[in-house]
Formats: sequence, C-alpha cells, structure tokens
Amino acid sequence: DSDSDADPEKSHATDIQPIFNNSCKGCHTGGGASGGLKLDGGYAAIVNKASSQLSKMDLIEPGDTANSYLWLKLKGTHTAAGGSGVQMPKSGSISSADLTTIETWITEGANP
Repeated sequence: DSDSDADPEKSHATDIQPIFNNSCKGCHTGGGASGGLKLDGGYAAIVNKASSQLSKMDLIEPGDTANSYLWLKLKGTHTAAGGSGVQMPKSGSISSADLTTIETWITEGANP
C-alpha cells in the first residue's frame, strides 16, 4: 500500500470526541447542555443536525466548514452568518492544533 505513511482520515470517535471531552465538557456534557448542545451525545447528535441557534445551518455539515455552525462558533465567525451568542469555548480554550484537527475532520467528510 503506497499511502501507508499518510495520516488516516480523522474520525469523530478517535480524534474529535476526545477534544470535546477535554475542551467542552464543562458546559456541554452530562447533565449540562448549554444552548441545547450536548457534545457527549455521539456522532449522530451533531452531524447533519440543525443548530438550535441557527436552524438553517447544521452543527456539522460534512465537507463544509463554512456551513458547520459548531465550527463557526469555535472560530468566532457565527454572528456574521446570522448566529448568536459568544465564541466557544466561553471558559477555557481550545488549542490551534485541536482546531486544525476539527477543521480537517469536517473537510474530510466528518467521518464517524
């Protein structure tokens, strides 16, 4: 296999959920669902699911960061798209490496 050295595609379970668990758990997991968003509900809870803050846009639109509301919230560009609230995470931070991982995951098609 000639591309065995290439990075495997990102997956929600392996690459993305650990970021959410680390950076978003304070407000969006367990009993907490700030803004109606639970990030421990698994893949199906965020991919191809309409955002409660901007119903014309899905939380994660596979292959399309510009139409993935969760991505816009992380980048702080959600209000320009018609969304509301503040940039996420509201408390704490998310590293640029983690943002790149999320962006790559969405661009590759948001694999489970």
